[in-house]
Amino acid sequence: MKPRSKMDDVLEGAWVVLTRLILPVGIGLWVLSVMFEFSLPGFGDDEPPPRPAPSATTTPISWTFLGNSCADGSSSSAIGQRGACSYHGGVVSVWSKPDGYTVRCRGGGGNLPRTEEAFALVIKQFGSIGC
Repeated sequence: MKPRSKMDDVLEGAWVVLTRLILPVGIGLWVLSVMFEFSLPGFGDDEPPPRPAPSATTTPISWTFLGNSCADGSSSSAIGQRGACSYHGGVVSVWSKPDGYTVRCRGGGGNLPRTEEAFALVIKQFGSIGC
């Protein structure tokens, strides 16, 4: 039989920690979660937190899609084709609020503020609306 090395001792110690501490604790947590039907935050089928209901003070914005144009404001008959508006900053979607405020968005405008209060907050923080 060969003599034991320090590496053998380290491996044996790691095996003892794994089999006598880590695995039993993990199995114990799993058994408890099954018995009491709970899950740890971030694991399992957690429901997302509920969204707060809109308060009576929020005023929704109904944005109107005005169409697509080049980013510099010029129009192009090539919109929808490859290379459209390539010398004019690319294609943007133009959106308008009922009060006439217009926004030009790359990528469709999915991140526009949904309420007047959110709109006012973004204008206050950044000075303009980005999409």
